[in-house]
Amino acid sequence: MQRWRAMPAGAEYRLPGLSLRLSQTGDASGIDAETTLATLLDRQQADLGDAALMGWRKLPSEIQAIEQIQQSARLLAAGASELLLIGMGGSINGARAVYRALELDSRLMRAVEFMDNPDPATMITVLESVDPASCSVLAVSRSGNTLETVAMLAASLQFLDAGDTGGPQVAVCCQENDNPLGTLADRHGWKRIALPEHTGGRFSMFTAAGLLPLAFAGLDITALSKAAAETATLLEESTLADNPAWQLSGLLLADGIANAVLYCYGDLLLGFGDWWRQLLAESTGRTLPGGKHIGINPLLARGASDQHSLNQLFLDGPANNAYCFLGCSEPQFDISVNRGSERLPEGFAQLGGQSLHGLLDASRRGTMATLQSAGHPVAELVLNRLDEQALGSLLQLWMHTTACLGIRFGINPYDQPGVERSKQVTDRLLRDGQ
Repeated sequence: MQRWRAMPAGAEYRLPGLSLRLSQTGDASGIDAETTLATLLDRQQADLGDAALMGWRKLPSEIQAIEQIQQSARLLAAGASELLLIGMGGSINGARAVYRALELDSRLMRAVEFMDNPDPATMITVLESVDPASCSVLAVSRSGNTLETVAMLAASLQFLDAGDTGGPQVAVCCQENDNPLGTLADRHGWKRIALPEHTGGRFSMFTAAGLLPLAFAGLDITALSKAAAETATLLEESTLADNPAWQLSGLLLADGIANAVLYCYGDLLLGFGDWWRQLLAESTGRTLPGGKHIGINPLLARGASDQHSLNQLFLDGPANNAYCFLGCSEPQFDISVNRGSERLPEGFAQLGGQSLHGLLDASRRGTMATLQSAGHPVAELVLNRLDEQALGSLLQLWMHTTACLGIRFGINPYDQPGVERSKQVTDRLLRDGQ
């Protein structure tokens, strides 16, 4: 069942927990507009063959896997009040996106500390705040050989070693095949949690990598996954002409566009921005046969703060950006300025009785309208409220949109050949003692 309607100036769509409005639609791909997205993705999967890491399409609906993740979370939570989550990139960004959005929620039962950069200053700050006696440690690496993850895990366990009283409970998430991290876990008797081989890191939100830390914290991963599954079904069953993911991908590739700007109005949404940035950058940056370089440069902006640092460039600089404004209808928290307050200077009476969320949202709508009136491609994403339903739908929408970008570019959006090259150089430098 489709839940959206075409608009004269663009399109407006409703998905579980959110709405999406596009300032412009249209399709120059040459693909029949009556084709369903499922047909295109099936074709993409067949064309890519063994390189098609496309299990993400079905993961949110795999109930048995979700139940196993919940069971693993309960084991890690036994006797623990916090989780130290160690990983890089897609192994950690999804869990952090949801956790940061909901970390002030009253339902949160346990804390999660994120470690995703081998910066000793940051690591020491985090580790000194952790109680080894009430902490569990989870290291996530799909391949099991991520250099930084292995280093951070070893250093963290050294730091948290409690001697005769023992240290924290440790688990690792990696593939089932033989790999260094999995072998280490087997040797030490740590719990080993399998990650599916058919899903890449940045698309692994609905595997144990993304869901287990959230279940540990007490968040509702069933509601999160259900919303994602419903969104996936809606997107895949709809035709390209009326498809939010396909049309959003087209807006991002409008003529002359080089950058996608995600303007997050609400600091709790910035973690999602980090996940989104990796998803677009790693999935679209490619060198084509013949040497042509393609990709979308994802830029993250913080509303309303960056209106006072970036808007001048956005409004009067090069017209090579597409914009996505992300906001929320119902804030978790709000503060209002008293009507007739003596603390307001003359000329600011419009702030009397106004909530700060109202001010933030007016800033969002004002900036968006200004950019749209200047002819820039604009997408507006508004969450009904900040909860698991809206976040599950939001994450799934962008994974499908990214898959659509891969189809439009004619590339495999699921690998990362450039990243692998830089990893090899780093490893060689360390081995050579340089």
